[in-house]
Amino acid sequence: MSKGVQTARRISNQQRDELHLKKTRKAIADLVGAKPNEAVFGQNSTSIMFSVERT
Repeated sequence: MSKGVQTARRISNQQRDELHLKKTRKAIADLVGAKPNEAVFGQNSTSIMFSVERT
C-alpha cells in the first residue's frame, strides 16, 4: 500500500471520528436540553469532566 493511500485513509478515519464526535455531542446536548450555542459542563461517574456544546 502506498504512503498516499495510507495518508488518505488516516485523514478519512480522522474525519469520520470527528463526525461521530459531533453527532455524539449533539445527542448529549439534546438529552440534557441544551439550547443552541449553550455549553453544558458536568461530571460522569468516574469524575472526569466533560462538556458538550450544541451548535
